[in-house]
Amino acid sequence: MPSNTRSRSPQHAASRGTTRGASSKQDTAKKRSSPTEKMLDYASRIADALDMDLPEDVETSFDACRAFIDEYAVQVPPTDKQVDFAHSLAEGLGEDIPEDILDSKIRLSEWIDAHSE
Repeated sequence: MPSNTRSRSPQHAASRGTTRGASSKQDTAKKRSSPTEKMLDYASRIADALDMDLPEDVETSFDACRAFIDEYAVQVPPTDKQVDFAHSLAEGLGEDIPEDILDSKIRLSEWIDAHSE
């Protein structure tokens, strides 16, 4: 005799919000009160690169750490190796790299990725 229990696909359960044990990164971030070690390491590297002190609340508050990373990561200058690679790539493509791209490690990395494909 067939069982009355119906099996549902994970996609179906997820669409109804009933997948057991599943949580999005967003849910985890909302529940977390302190930053992860990875976040703290990244925030410290940013502060070092910009020769600034890490604000106290960054070490204890997830939201403060996220805000610090979001605000300052784009200000970290690129490495000489990254700039040299971007210039050689641009030369090969016959393009110039916009000046505002050359002052940010993140923006230059995005430019490299977009022009390496």
